[in-house]
Amino acid sequence: MRRSLKKMMAVGLTAAMTVGSISFQGLSANAAGLPTTDGHNKYVNSGVFNVISDDSFGTKELENPLFDKTTGSSDISNLQVPTLAYDDTSIALVWDKPEKYDNVADYNVYVNGTLDGTARKNYEENAKWADTYMKSFYEYYETNSDVDMVNVDIHSYRATGLTPDTEYTFKVVAVDKDGKELGTAKEISQKTAVKPEEFNILDYGAVATEGYTSYNDEVNALVEKNTKAIQAAIDACTPGGKVVIPQAEDGKVFVSGALWLKSDITVELDGTLWASPNSDHFEIGFLMYPFYTDTRGWGLLNATSADENAPLENIRITGNGTLYGNGWKYGAGDKMYEDGYTSNTGVNTQAGDPSDTENYGLPRYMGGSNTKVYYYGIQAADSAKKYLANLTNEDGSRKYSDELIDSLSGYIEKDLADNGKVDKNGKDKFIDVETGNNAGIEKADITNAYATRSSLLIMRNVSNVYVGDITVENPANHSVNILDSRNISTENVKVFSYDGNNGDGLGFGCSQNVICWNNFTDTGDDNLGFGASVGEGARDSDIQTNSEIWMFNNFLREGHGGLAAGSHTGNGIQDVLFEDTVMNHIDMAFRFKSAPTNGGFIANITMRDCAVADTQQAWVLTTSYSDPNSASTTEFAEIGKFYNFASYNVSVYGVQNNTVQVLADVDPVSNPQKPWHTHSHLYFQDITFGNVGTNGSFKNKNGWESLIGCENSVFYNFKTVSYAKKAVDKKTDKTWNNMQYCKDIVFQGTTWDSVNNCTDKMQNMMSGITVKDSTVKAETVPVVTVPDSGSTGEETIVKAAWDAAAIAAATTTTNGLTAHADANDANGGWKTATVAEADTTGEGAVWQVGTEYVVSGKTKAMDSDGKTQSKGTIPVSGCFLTYEAAEDGVLSIDQKTLATKRFYVVDSDGKVVVDYQNTNAKDTAAKYETLTAQVQAGKTYYIYANGATANILKITFATKTAGTAAQTAVQAQTAKASDGRQVKLSWNAVENGAEEVFYGVDTYVNGEKVDITDGITGTETIMDRLSSGVTYTFKVYVSEKGDNANSMSVTGQNKTLLGEVTVTVDGEKDTADIEAPENVTSELASAVYTHAQGTWTAISSSDARIRGYKIYANGKLVNTVYNYQIPKFATAETVSKQIGRLTPGTENTVEIVAFTDAGVEYKYPQAQITTLGSYDYKAPVFAENAKVTAEVKDNDVVLTWTAATDDTAVGGYRVYVDGTPVVPEGKDFNPVNGDYTTAETTYTVTGLDLTKDHTFTIQAGDTWWKAAQTMGTYDKMAGFNWTVEGINTTLSARYESDSAVTDASGANIVVAVKADAGVIPSGSQLKVTAVGEGNAYDAVKKSFDNKKFSLLDIRLLDTEGNVIQPDGTVTVTISVPNGYDFAKTKVFYVAEDGSMEDVNAVYADGKMTFTVAHFSNYVIVDETVVKDNDNSNTGDDNQNNGGQNNGNQNGGNQNNGGQNNGNQNGGNQNNGGQNNGNQNGDNQNNGGQNNGNQNGDNQNNGGQNNGNQNSNNQNNSQNGGAVSDNTDTGVKTGDSFAMWFYVILMAAAAGFAGCLVMKKKKLEK
Repeated sequence: MRRSLKKMMAVGLTAAMTVGSISFQGLSANAAGLPTTDGHNKYVNSGVFNVISDDSFGTKELENPLFDKTTGSSDISNLQVPTLAYDDTSIALVWDKPEKYDNVADYNVYVNGTLDGTARKNYEENAKWADTYMKSFYEYYETNSDVDMVNVDIHSYRATGLTPDTEYTFKVVAVDKDGKELGTAKEISQKTAVKPEEFNILDYGAVATEGYTSYNDEVNALVEKNTKAIQAAIDACTPGGKVVIPQAEDGKVFVSGALWLKSDITVELDGTLWASPNSDHFEIGFLMYPFYTDTRGWGLLNATSADENAPLENIRITGNGTLYGNGWKYGAGDKMYEDGYTSNTGVNTQAGDPSDTENYGLPRYMGGSNTKVYYYGIQAADSAKKYLANLTNEDGSRKYSDELIDSLSGYIEKDLADNGKVDKNGKDKFIDVETGNNAGIEKADITNAYATRSSLLIMRNVSNVYVGDITVENPANHSVNILDSRNISTENVKVFSYDGNNGDGLGFGCSQNVICWNNFTDTGDDNLGFGASVGEGARDSDIQTNSEIWMFNNFLREGHGGLAAGSHTGNGIQDVLFEDTVMNHIDMAFRFKSAPTNGGFIANITMRDCAVADTQQAWVLTTSYSDPNSASTTEFAEIGKFYNFASYNVSVYGVQNNTVQVLADVDPVSNPQKPWHTHSHLYFQDITFGNVGTNGSFKNKNGWESLIGCENSVFYNFKTVSYAKKAVDKKTDKTWNNMQYCKDIVFQGTTWDSVNNCTDKMQNMMSGITVKDSTVKAETVPVVTVPDSGSTGEETIVKAAWDAAAIAAATTTTNGLTAHADANDANGGWKTATVAEADTTGEGAVWQVGTEYVVSGKTKAMDSDGKTQSKGTIPVSGCFLTYEAAEDGVLSIDQKTLATKRFYVVDSDGKVVVDYQNTNAKDTAAKYETLTAQVQAGKTYYIYANGATANILKITFATKTAGTAAQTAVQAQTAKASDGRQVKLSWNAVENGAEEVFYGVDTYVNGEKVDITDGITGTETIMDRLSSGVTYTFKVYVSEKGDNANSMSVTGQNKTLLGEVTVTVDGEKDTADIEAPENVTSELASAVYTHAQGTWTAISSSDARIRGYKIYANGKLVNTVYNYQIPKFATAETVSKQIGRLTPGTENTVEIVAFTDAGVEYKYPQAQITTLGSYDYKAPVFAENAKVTAEVKDNDVVLTWTAATDDTAVGGYRVYVDGTPVVPEGKDFNPVNGDYTTAETTYTVTGLDLTKDHTFTIQAGDTWWKAAQTMGTYDKMAGFNWTVEGINTTLSARYESDSAVTDASGANIVVAVKADAGVIPSGSQLKVTAVGEGNAYDAVKKSFDNKKFSLLDIRLLDTEGNVIQPDGTVTVTISVPNGYDFAKTKVFYVAEDGSMEDVNAVYADGKMTFTVAHFSNYVIVDETVVKDNDNSNTGDDNQNNGGQNNGNQNGGNQNNGGQNNGNQNGGNQNNGGQNNGNQNGDNQNNGGQNNGNQNGDNQNNGGQNNGNQNSNNQNNSQNGGAVSDNTDTGVKTGDSFAMWFYVILMAAAAGFAGCLVMKKKKLEK
């Protein structure tokens, strides 16, 4: 069965378990160009999202708000019992609140017609942690907030104390604050489960002890014993049964290693299951997604299936106990609590927490990292140490000694002791604070070691999951991780993991149909999180999206994200309804994140009716996320997009950094290589903020509201009512301060009433740009000619000159020149200096001693980020010069460049005009050069040195006058093709009031965008790097200058198309070869599965026509990299890009091809690299006709089976006998390790009791390079994939049975049957009947005339009474009747046609014994002739000639010319009659005419004869012309003469009888 069908069936099962209509169903229309979300609209309100998703959204104000809780029906909807949310004594209900819920205070719930309680009162009892914290939250912020906190609605109920296996009917109806019922009650019926069979782990040898935080041999032995005992209870649990982990006395716990669950099981956790401190007890090899390289440890509880055709099913984990991960020591931040092992529960409290710390106090754990883990961690530290201990060098020797590894905790401990914080040791290094020495652990090893940490509960590929009531505490990594699963319920789960690193709460990756309610989480990472794989490789793997998710009535505390989607977004996250939840002290309440290369999307998200306090950022939507702990390397995917978000009725008090941050990380002016994208179609309504800006200074893109790359969005009643004192003091108490690269934004309603709105910016954003003149002109710039050195064809006129002193004094613009320097520059900015004797060495026109020159300050020219030195870019800070050209001309700069350094001139369009480098080795000769730059009027030119101070003697600006045409013609030289061609574009300025604008140009060839230029301040520009004979389309855009609060040099908003023009560059289409430097290379490195890193020589500086590079992998074009996607492409010496779409496990050939717009190509030398072996994440597959056979040989059972197939290779097979695995000594089976019974497709099972039935199952497992890796003593790699259903067969027990019968002569005969196991199914019945009539009997009688015989019908019947045959040979014994001569007694098989075959029976002890493989008629005969002709046969020797014989037995009679209807006619001659529906011999002829046919041993002559022969067959229609020939090969008695004699005799008898009948009739007349 295909996996998709399995999933459909799983969804269908859940649908069968739920009752009630689903509200929020609607369309899933998407804005143009966005990924489709069709089919995932379970929680999409069509009335809202049809508006939001429209392309016009955000271009105008809305007529009305999209949400309205004051109108509509008062009926609840979607009343249901979530997946598996019931057991033998309880049933949980959830429902969607009414459309009109402004007056709903509670809900009444009736059970079998009687009021059972209210939702809120029931919440107090069945969600105590969430309820207690909610009440404390509201009590605190009622008096400590100036915001009316949204009061969440409780719409869930759990009925308890019910009777097993009993159906109950529930009714639910909303009530107002006075208890008045609203609307019509909705009804649902649900049956409780039967009382399950229990399997207590104590009965299997589990022992409760203290909770160990360290280990030795004794502890290891106990843990391994416990693990086996608990696993044995799980393995023994029958379908529908329950494994009980009881509460131990005196606070003791059950310490265990990894456990593996199966289908149809409940785990009732009443005590504490404590994770072993020894990471060896947890297999390593858990990989979250296909093509993920972050290798982690498996969990304490695991349920996983790699079999796409057989997910695990129906798993419940419940109880009031705890899963304890033993991950980290107790502490707060970097401050350890006492010894780190003593609980600090209740010690740390925050605003809004309950005062009852005895019952509701929370633990807190140390906040770890890659390096801190070695001191802060317990099991987390052990796994990292084990990883380092098992790394080896190429020669096989240990990479790191035990002494070094054990010393790592001391580095952190000393660092803490130094000043109370860890500041000397970073995330990728260990530094001794006393000596400053580095421990020498490689960064990659530190990262990979940290990744091995185990989670607590891991599920993968499971259908139908319920996790309820348990507490999950102190994981080394994630708490609950449910992946690639469907139909999931989580209720009243408590997660305590704050502030353990990566301690996510409830995580659902690539899972669907999730309902999550009444939970309490206090986490060290995201509280409720979703993920959907990363990278292009995973997107190829048919992973399901993360969708259909409903979360409500939860309380979320601490952690990085409350509702957190991403950063794993590769296959999409969608269709989420998050409502009626309270969040306190969350870093980011509503967090949506993706890394630039993860790909995918997040869409169709609804957030409503929530209360939030003390958050750093209320809403975050970012595609620039980077996980500092990630050890995974994946193939880059196209950047993700976020769209179709709706937020409604949320109150937020206390915002540290951002009320909302929408961040699409784009910078088309300074960093066009960042992929352009925006987040769009976002709707916010009735959102209120108070106490905004507790950080005081702007942070996170510098604005409480920060929109970067946001489009088609509406902020309706999005209001700030107050600011924090710090914000007021720092004068940051203002809204909408930072908007960049935004468009189609609407502010509406009370959004305009926020305190200190930046109203002008809001109005500008809404007003947009009006373009009145869309004309764009284009003209090809004539080919530049270069005059001969002796030319006198033009005259140079110096218009301006600046000596050293003038340059240093140009702090204000002088004749267009300005000297820029930071005020706090250590050298005071630009200063003059005098050439000394020591300065007069170098190359070129060395300056004379005593000459004055100018020196820049020590602060280098810096890029827009303020961190990177400018290198061919426009600087925004540091020391540099600018020249504003008033007319076209030449700028000459006499300067000195030190060895290895560069000097640049860059124009205001970002184009490098001068790039000069002194290529001499470091600390060798300087070069003295006069650099010239062609400048254009209206542009600004940036002049600076890179990596050194600038040394300038003088600067001049000059214009030139042309000579005569004749002089120019004579002196001109033809320009090189590699110089490229140029087109000058111009347009009219766009009037935009007081708001400044700038322009950008996108260049297209054949409809493909090949270049972008942005940040043009004038109304004309030169487009270069073009090719002759090529047609270009230039699209010109105009943008308003946006905010640059985050230090970007130029930002824009309201980008609008001004106009476009198409032009063909003059000349024939360019075909000249590309000019490339010598020794061009291309290299590949760092191969993974489907990608590697490519590096090649950049040649754009050698040939100005080059547009970019095409990348071919194995002959297929996989990517095109344009110049604008390469940082500083004009000056770059090499290009480095990830190359994807490689084939795993093979040598891949990559070819780089530089190209021009005219199609001219330059092919680089090919490069080869071998990628990592195939990434295998699927179990092997058995063919549909695959089977197992079981054969008994010498009391052993030999199994053989059809081989399975696999993507990589089948590694082995596991044999299960009656559900018990056949495990070789020293091995242990679990779903992820590589142990197996045999690698062959045959196996012999010994020692079975063959008197019983046995079932044999074969499971197949794969082997692939990653799973087969070993890590020294840490040899627990477990990434193997095993089938779950496999193939099976049943071997029936040995069979023994007998049956007694009395034949017609009165003889008593006993028939006994024996068979080996597997030959006759268990429960089969032996039936023996003495036959005294019929065709077979007549045939035997003819053969053994005057001899004693007994004809026996021996049959096997199955349990339903059907006749069956043995599957093999059986032994039959027949007792010899009294009076038989045993020496002359034989047994014959009698075929249906009457033929017989001697079965070679052997006489012994009064019985005849023989073996057969088929049951039918058998005759035992004494071949001694009986003289008195006496035998046991019966018959009627009367003649019936020409008469009618209806329903009579006619044996051995002659029936001539008569009608024989429904008669048994055996061995008779029927002449001239019609035989309709008669049984003839062993043949049945029903409803047809059988005329002139030979039937069995009978001859039918006369009447209608169609020439048919029908022997021993069932014939149910008229038989005309067909032949069914059953050849008689049985033993014959008598000879042909005897046969003909009987035929003639019987014919005569029939004639005589006919005469007698006719005579009688005449007498009667």
